[in-house]
Amino acid sequence: MTEALYQKNMNNGNAYFDDLLLEDLRPHPKNPRLSMREDVIDAIKSSLVVDGFKPQYAIHVRPVDNHFEIISGHHRFVAATQAGLEKIPCWVEEMTDDEAYMGLVIANNQGELLPIEIGKHALEVAGKAQGKKGQGLAAYAVSVGRKETSLREYVNAAKVFMSLPRISEEVKEKVSHLYEISKAPEHTWQLLVDCLLNSDWSVKDTKAAVDRIKSIEIPEFMTLSESQYIEIASRPAFHKTVLNAIQAIHANLNQLKTVNLYHHEKTGEKELRDGREYFLFKPVPFEYDQKVEFIEALHRLDDMLDSKQVQAAYKAILTHCDHYSDSSIRYQPVLTDAEIEEQKKREHELFLINERERLTPVILHGDVMLKIADIRSDSVDLICIDPPYNMDKADWDSFGSGQEFAQWCSGWLKECFRVLKSSGAIYVFGVPRMLSHIQHKMDEIGFYYRNWIAWDTIQGAGGGLWVNRHEDILYYSKTSETFEDTESVKLERSEENVREYKGKEYKFKNPSNVWRFPCVDNQHSDRTEHPTQKPVEMIERIIKASCPEDGKVLDCFMGSGTTGVAAMRLKRKAIGIEINKDYIGIAESRFAKEEIV
Repeated sequence: MTEALYQKNMNNGNAYFDDLLLEDLRPHPKNPRLSMREDVIDAIKSSLVVDGFKPQYAIHVRPVDNHFEIISGHHRFVAATQAGLEKIPCWVEEMTDDEAYMGLVIANNQGELLPIEIGKHALEVAGKAQGKKGQGLAAYAVSVGRKETSLREYVNAAKVFMSLPRISEEVKEKVSHLYEISKAPEHTWQLLVDCLLNSDWSVKDTKAAVDRIKSIEIPEFMTLSESQYIEIASRPAFHKTVLNAIQAIHANLNQLKTVNLYHHEKTGEKELRDGREYFLFKPVPFEYDQKVEFIEALHRLDDMLDSKQVQAAYKAILTHCDHYSDSSIRYQPVLTDAEIEEQKKREHELFLINERERLTPVILHGDVMLKIADIRSDSVDLICIDPPYNMDKADWDSFGSGQEFAQWCSGWLKECFRVLKSSGAIYVFGVPRMLSHIQHKMDEIGFYYRNWIAWDTIQGAGGGLWVNRHEDILYYSKTSETFEDTESVKLERSEENVREYKGKEYKFKNPSNVWRFPCVDNQHSDRTEHPTQKPVEMIERIIKASCPEDGKVLDCFMGSGTTGVAAMRLKRKAIGIEINKDYIGIAESRFAKEEIV
């Protein structure tokens, strides 16, 4: 208590001075302070030990039932308790709840309340005073001697802070950031705060992130996931992609309406024309709601946030309307068996063309860290990675120590975690010594360990006492709940799953974590110029087991395209990243030769 406040209380007829037992004092339950300052408590405690508790620093309290609530002096109360005092001087004053509550903040203003604490208190006081003339935020600002504009910033920041289900101590100090976040939709506050703490944003960065989120006007039939909002907030390039798609959706919806179309029904009547029979088809009108059909088409897209796919869906609606706009009577020839077969053949050829277009892998040319950033979060079912092994075979295969190699890997592994679906899996090829370092990074990132697979390459490599005849594969998933299709990889009788023990032969159907596939050597029919090419059959096993039908596979080091070939054969989509143009040419040549059935 300051000297001025001491004199004020001396002249206050409603207050009286008394020495009260510490055990009868209680901190006010609504003290706006979120935490006590230990340095202040220690300083007061040291002073009390030397000089005792002087009357001019008496604690301000009010009587409540059988105890006293502290209005001013919470730090002094804690310091006196720690110093072992039994009684301390107090000014006792009768106060209403509202008077006590306002007294708390006025007293605390002398003790450097955090802005978030001031905002929290002002939020509650202003809320109580809502509708009462002269008792709003402006009156509160006068009472506590602060500018109303600053208080409004603190109040909005406190609204965000008070709404957070996950709170970090760091957030208390970031009132300007929280004020900017308060301008975003409320359901995005928590994820914006998480981004703020994870990315160490400046206030300018936070404002830019909020502006990006506010600029997205989602149609009522759409929803965005939390991860998509995070990407919008943290990645300007993705924000632009989403903005373009949403703008395309709104623009196209405004052009669509309900129209009258016609489908043609076969009547059973025939007509002879130029010596050939024709079926008669009559038009039957029906209403076609273009907007409804467009929305349904959007929900069927692989990626509703791809403006090219949105535009293609819109054009498909117009094409459909054009096709069914004819209201005239139609005639179709009665087809011969040979013509029917030819028609089926043409339809199948068209199907294969469309299938090739759908299944041909997309290769992103460039550095893995730059290109994987362009891939959407939670969009990939399976990641199959055959990175450099750090065995010093070439410049691209030299990264120093195992720790240095793992540090390089951690960058793209974190991105793999981001793009992988919650049900997704990741397989990483390598040699045991280097994979042991990578494994630690994957554990740190949050991947869920599932198995360590030994690949028996059959042929040996190197010399010395023990010839290397195996490489290894780390099998992880994003969560404990991952997609696995055990039935698709059941084994028939083979060397891999037949074992003899005590004169008996045992056959196992489930594959173990020891795989036997010959490596792709110079005599292999699929051999390309790539030095570390993997067997297609082995990649097929991985895809069958860990990628659902119509799922998407990512290969961060596509090389000669083996993962893409395996995906095409199994009718999965694939996307690859490769920095070497020559290898991309080899991969694309293999894709073009792959037969689509």
